[in-house]
Amino acid sequence: MKCSEVGVTCLDDPELLKAYVSDASPLRGEVPKAAFFPIDATEVAKVLKWANKEKIAVYPFAGGTSLVGSPLPSEGVVMDLILMDYLEVFPKDKLALVGSGWKPSELNSELREYGLWFPIDPGSYDIATIGGMIATNAGGIRAVKYGVTADRVRALEFVTPTGEIVWSGAWSKKSSTWIRLHQLLVGSEGQFGVVTKALLELERLPEKAEVLMIETNLEEVGDLVLKLMEFEPSAVEFMDETTVEAVNHHPSAPFKLEGNSILLVEFDDERASEKAESIEMELNATRGEPEKLWKYRKLAGQALTYKYGKRADWDVAVPLSELSPALKFVKDRLEEGAVFGHFGDGNMHINYLGKSVEEVIEDAKELVCEMVKRFKATVSGEHGIGLLKLPMLKCEVSDEAIEVWRKLKLALDPNLILNPGKKIPL
Repeated sequence: MKCSEVGVTCLDDPELLKAYVSDASPLRGEVPKAAFFPIDATEVAKVLKWANKEKIAVYPFAGGTSLVGSPLPSEGVVMDLILMDYLEVFPKDKLALVGSGWKPSELNSELREYGLWFPIDPGSYDIATIGGMIATNAGGIRAVKYGVTADRVRALEFVTPTGEIVWSGAWSKKSSTWIRLHQLLVGSEGQFGVVTKALLELERLPEKAEVLMIETNLEEVGDLVLKLMEFEPSAVEFMDETTVEAVNHHPSAPFKLEGNSILLVEFDDERASEKAESIEMELNATRGEPEKLWKYRKLAGQALTYKYGKRADWDVAVPLSELSPALKFVKDRLEEGAVFGHFGDGNMHINYLGKSVEEVIEDAKELVCEMVKRFKATVSGEHGIGLLKLPMLKCEVSDEAIEVWRKLKLALDPNLILNPGKKIPL
C-alpha cells in the first residue's frame, strides 16, 4: 500500500510500527502496515472510507493501556488518535467538548482554571485517553460517587465504520429526542464507530478531601463497606494482606503498614471533616495524607508484579450485597493470589500470582463463570473484553444477546474493517 494515498498523515516504517504490537495486556498483535494520525473527524472518515474500499482492517489506538488487548492489530493498519486534541469548556453548564486524544490528567490540568474537573480516575490516569476510556467504559477509584465514563457522556461526535460523521446527544441535561447511539458506543471497544469528540459532564473541584484507613479482615469487610456507604463516600478501596505486604516491599512505597487487610475511604463533600471524625470514632479509623494514601493504593498492581514476577488480573464486579460471600469464595480458591479493588462499587481485582495469563486462563474462566452464577457477577467491571476475555463472555452474555450484537456490527460495519475480532465473537 502507498501510505500517502489516503491524504492523512501516516507512518509506514516497519521498525517504528512495532510500537503498536503491544498494550498493557500480556497479548501481542501483529505489526501493522501503516499508522494514520488523523486530527479531526473528517480525516478519520477519509481513512475509514479508504479502508472499506480496499477491504483493510483499521485498529483505533491511543494510550495503549488496555489490559485485555482491545486495540491490538492483526495485519491491517492502526489509526492513532493521539492528535485529537480539541477542547472547548462551558463552565456555567459544567460541560466540556473534548477531543478523544486527551489524557484525563492533562484535561484536568486545563479544567482547573475553571474550578472544574472530570472525576473519572482509572489506574492509567496519566496515560489513558478519553477515547479509550469511552471505548471501554472505564471506571476507577471514584466511581462509587461519580459513576463510570458512561455516566459522564452527554453526547458524542463519532465516525461510523463506513465513514459517516455523526453527532448523537443533546446539550441540555434532559432530552427525549435522541435514540442514544452515543451510549451504544460507550463500552463497545471500537466495534460501532470511532469517537472523535465527547461532550462530558464535569464537577466542581472539591475544596478538601479526607482519606481514612481502616484495618479489616475478609469476614467483616463486606458489612464494613455497606456501613461506609451510608456516609456517601467518594471512594472505598480494598487491599488484602498479600497486596499490603507487596506494596510495603516496593521501592516506591510512601510508607509501610502492618500486614493486615485495609480499606481506604475518601470524603470530598462539604461535610468531609465531619464524616471523617465520625468514622474515626465509630470504626477506629486513622486519617492520613490523601496524596500518600492514594499513592500507596495505586501501587497495588505494580507491587504485586514486582514481587511475584507474573500477575494475571481479572476485574470481576458483584452487587454490594454479594461482596462478602464472593470474596470468601475467591480467597478459598486462589492457591497463590491477591485481591484488591474498588469495593465501594463491588469491583474486585482478582490476581493470580507467579503465573502467566496463559497458565491460569482455564482456572480463571471457571472461577469467573461460577461467580456469575452464584453472585450475579459481571465478567468485567472496567477493563473490557477485548481478546483476552472472549472465552469468558458467554458465562454472562446469552447467545441471543450476542446475536443482536453481531447484527448491529454487520449493519454498521458490513465489511468488518473496524477493530475486528474484539468484544463480539464473529
